[in-house]
Amino acid sequence: MLDLLKRSPRAFALALLMHLLLIIFLLLGVDWLVQPEVYRPQVEVVQAKVVDEGRIAAEAARLRQEQEKRQAEEQAARQRAEQELRQLEQKKQREQQRLQQLEQQRLAEEKKRQAEEQRQRREAAEAAKKAKAKAEAERKAKAEAERKAKAEAERKAKAEAERKAKAAQEAERQRREAELQQALEAEQHNRAINAFAAAVSQSVTANWTRPPGSDQGLTCKLRIRLSEHGNILAVTLAQGSGNTPFDRSAEAAVWKSDPLPAPPAGLRDINFTFDPDAP
Repeated sequence: MLDLLKRSPRAFALALLMHLLLIIFLLLGVDWLVQPEVYRPQVEVVQAKVVDEGRIAAEAARLRQEQEKRQAEEQAARQRAEQELRQLEQKKQREQQRLQQLEQQRLAEEKKRQAEEQRQRREAAEAAKKAKAKAEAERKAKAEAERKAKAEAERKAKAEAERKAKAAQEAERQRREAELQQALEAEQHNRAINAFAAAVSQSVTANWTRPPGSDQGLTCKLRIRLSEHGNILAVTLAQGSGNTPFDRSAEAAVWKSDPLPAPPAGLRDINFTFDPDAP
């Protein structure tokens, strides 16, 4: 019955009406069939039939009203169900639209995220490329600077070595020249001294008079102090001959030779060996 009500409410109502009419008919008809047939006036029979027909009509009207009411309720229920179904369908559509919007939003955000990640990867790759290029440029610049510094250091070292070599050569040349000059000056000085000594000996010998009783071969050493022009400043006996008259005659001969020739530069005190018998 419930399945019939769900499938066809109108058929269910008709079936229910038929059952009710059958029940009424049975209830009314049982007494009518069971009661013995007796004589009744025709008026009463007609009245009973009229009453029964009125009751049946009233019942039928009531049943129709109930059926119409049920039909109205069923119609309202169907309308409500349809309305609810439409609302559910609309809600479902709205939910689907919302889910679609969310999915579209998710896809858009995912696309945006992927684009952002791609941009970041691209920027990171570009930054890494620039950093690598910068590092390579710095490495090359550093290597070039080191090469230049090394070359400059080598150049300076070479120049310094050449300068030192030249300086050493120049120093050696100057040393040799100085030695040669010193040798020349020494030789000249020695010649000057020898010439001066010969001149002093010649002058003193020329002014010397041998004292009586002095033997030949006597010598003595005198220390003579001179001015730069040859003037005699002092004469002292450094080493005597053992013969006092001879030593005094030698001193006297020196004083007689005043002034002597100008001495060589720097020579003021001379040690003079007086040997009048020297060849």
